[in-house]
Amino acid sequence: ILDVIEAFAGGATLSDAEIDKERGVVLAELRRRRGVEDTVTDALMRLRCGPSRHVDRDPGGSAEAVATATPDAIRAFYRRWYRPDLLGVVLVGDFDPDDAAARLTARLSALPPAGPPADATFAVNTPEGVLARHVANPLLEEPRVVIDWLRIGQGRASDAGSGGERRWSVDDRLPGLAEEIAVAILDERLDRLARRADAPFVSAGAGYEYPVRGLDAT
Repeated sequence: ILDVIEAFAGGATLSDAEIDKERGVVLAELRRRRGVEDTVTDALMRLRCGPSRHVDRDPGGSAEAVATATPDAIRAFYRRWYRPDLLGVVLVGDFDPDDAAARLTARLSALPPAGPPADATFAVNTPEGVLARHVANPLLEEPRVVIDWLRIGQGRASDAGSGGERRWSVDDRLPGLAEEIAVAILDERLDRLARRADAPFVSAGAGYEYPVRGLDAT
């Protein structure tokens, strides 16, 4: 497994031939994803984030960008973002954790330096006040209502401190735990209401979302 992690962190060859071969696969995936639900998701993201690079930079990219990206540009993107200092690794299994951490650190430390750290932070410009958006699409199977309580710079979605790291203490987590319990109770009560014979809605729930770094939605 350490071989796989090391290769992922700095060993991709990204040859011209393989990039061109994969290009068609990614374009097919993009075509499958652009359904009616994406219309709703796009409208919700624009309402949540306001004018921001987040709403115009889908993680999958645009069909035009995928079709025209050069192998050199893709390799440069890989070197900028797929690097040990931006890699999070979770190891689970029957092994000594200190030994596994030491072996992993030695493997990743041996990789060539990746240059200055990449800046992965983009502003979230959520408008203030009460906002509403109506999305109409004849292909939607049922009407729905989404109510968001948006907070900027709160909770686990905003845990990047100096150097992109944050060490949570018990005191940091206690307020969040109380809120999570409250949301779980609300979710359970809404579910019980939905199962009643005279329920005013088919289904309902409450929960958390972290649409982008720096923005929490309840």
